[in-house]
Amino acid sequence: MILSHVQYPCSDSSCARCSLIIVHGLFGAGINWRRMAERLSDLRDVYTLDLRNHGESGHEEALDYQVMAADVAETCRALGIEQAMFLGHSMGGKVVMQLAFDYPSLVRGLVVADIGPDAYQHRFTTIVEALGSLDLGGIHGRGEADQRLAASIGDRRVRTFLLQNLRRDKDGHFFWRLNLASIRTHLDDIAASVGEGAAPSSLPVLFLAGERSSYLNDGQRKAALSLFPSARFIEVPNAGHWVQVDNPDAFFRFVSPFLASLDPSS
Repeated sequence: MILSHVQYPCSDSSCARCSLIIVHGLFGAGINWRRMAERLSDLRDVYTLDLRNHGESGHEEALDYQVMAADVAETCRALGIEQAMFLGHSMGGKVVMQLAFDYPSLVRGLVVADIGPDAYQHRFTTIVEALGSLDLGGIHGRGEADQRLAASIGDRRVRTFLLQNLRRDKDGHFFWRLNLASIRTHLDDIAASVGEGAAPSSLPVLFLAGERSSYLNDGQRKAALSLFPSARFIEVPNAGHWVQVDNPDAFFRFVSPFLASLDPSS
């Protein structure tokens, strides 16, 4: 599948550096990364993708890391990109790690934001069920949808994030742009590990962990080093799982020089 994408052209007219591809997490979309993509485009072309069953990309039943990585590779081929750097957050981080093993010649380096390669105990069933059970025909706006979701999803910030996926069709009817049926079916695949049985990769990889997040714990870091022995780990201060939102300045400050170090001219 060729994924929906947005290009943020390099703001430097003499730019000839390696492009950056940004891959969002579960329930997200490329647009969530607009501000960071704009900042990172100071030295290179940046593309944000919508993974299958998310954002403006197509809906398909399959939703595992092999097919998502294949979609990213196909999209890069369609864009004429032979090699790029990849930044993935949460589920997107696992996608780009899988990409590095399945399509190694495509990947110059990785930034993985607040996720490790091992399997996780997922906590998303409540969210999927809450979204799927919301009577979209009986609501008149996002405010009302937010009120109804509050009984199942107590964190207002999470609800605001999820409600970005609520859309109206041309007749004014609400719908979810997420493929909730596929996500519900494949929650175990989304929580699964990546890179099992793969030979260690010499790729340069930067793992960013939110200071207030437990996603990239000691066990996950050990698993990451078994796959990427040269990986670096940086903790983003005053940040939870959404590291790029909680502390965008620190996120940019860590990511930008790492990317610059991978450019062919470096």
